[in-house]
Amino acid sequence: MIYSCMKYSLAENHSGTRYKVPPLHHIIPRIHLLSYLKKRKDRKVFLIVGRAGQGKSALAADFLTRNRLQYTWLNLTGEERDPKLLLECIVRGLTGKILGKNSSPAQPPLLGTVLNIIQEQTEGDHFIVFDNFQRVKSSREIGEQVEQLIALLPDRLHLIILSREYPHLSLTKLRIVRDLVELRSDDLAFTEEEIHTLMQSQCQINLNRAQMTGITGVCEDWVTAFISLIELLDSRPQSERNHLIERFIEQRKLPALDAFIEEEVFNPLSEIEKAVLTRLAGYNSIQALLATRLIGEDGVTVLKKLIERNILLRWVDESLTIFSFHPIFATFLVEKFQALPANEQTELHRRAAFYFQDYGDRDEAIHYFILSGEYGKARDIFQEIAEDSLEQHKYDKIHELL
Repeated sequence: MIYSCMKYSLAENHSGTRYKVPPLHHIIPRIHLLSYLKKRKDRKVFLIVGRAGQGKSALAADFLTRNRLQYTWLNLTGEERDPKLLLECIVRGLTGKILGKNSSPAQPPLLGTVLNIIQEQTEGDHFIVFDNFQRVKSSREIGEQVEQLIALLPDRLHLIILSREYPHLSLTKLRIVRDLVELRSDDLAFTEEEIHTLMQSQCQINLNRAQMTGITGVCEDWVTAFISLIELLDSRPQSERNHLIERFIEQRKLPALDAFIEEEVFNPLSEIEKAVLTRLAGYNSIQALLATRLIGEDGVTVLKKLIERNILLRWVDESLTIFSFHPIFATFLVEKFQALPANEQTELHRRAAFYFQDYGDRDEAIHYFILSGEYGKARDIFQEIAEDSLEQHKYDKIHELL
């Protein structure tokens, strides 16, 4: 059985779903990760950071459920940027009551009072889970509140933070005293052994080396991409499955993933962020100089911030300021680019052509001059390459260009 990493139902302003745990039916047990967490379950803080659809919530819920651990699960909506509301939510999750409802809102509950209530309402070890912590990450007050909470947690109380972005918290001391467990996107990625097992158990397919290389090359470390592919294969006849794998490797897309990216990754972005990503679509890697030529220096600043937020974008070489999109996200963005007005597409291709010409990449310059309709310039560069190749007896180069 498998689970979907797609977003589970959250009604952000409804108290009944603020405390809702992700469903655990149809899950893929991450045995090695569950074992890793179980061995460290006595530690004070667990920090699991990964991009959307990386299985953070499902892993944490499975860990708590399998080990029969007590927990209070809080789905952060963004409203809890006010520290007093965060404390109210913790208490309400435990007791079902609003703390201090007979007192004035100007008199928020003290952290010590909340910790006393938690200890009174629980027995043995208890875990407080902050899911979607990235929604309150920008609040300095929340950061200070959580740091105080960590400092004051009794030994039997533990905190699990699930976030798409690394939180602004001081965790150095916890690392030094080995009281922190950290998992990131690379840790959450499926191993080759897991992929083989899933394909065999769910789809009755034994992947050959080329298929494994192709699938991992397209999905990289994104758990939802693997699961979406497996769910598609599982729903189709055995005779079609190898063909579907080859098509997925070639096209680098699935309808379910397009829908997920649209809802969970692209739509929450600002209009400026959407514009920057769309106008950089189609490049295997993006140097800061190319990005500046295409969209201006402000666009590079936007890209750096998006990487920090764990969008489907990563550093290829941070020292050289080279970025790369996740392959499936790149395909998604190309379709957004193709929806731009034709004159804007042409202008972006023209800027790219001149950039590659200026930096000596004549092959790419020809490609983008052709896309921009500047056939004369493409012909001139082709002629230069042909003449150089003839002089150096590099006839294969001329054949390659043709």
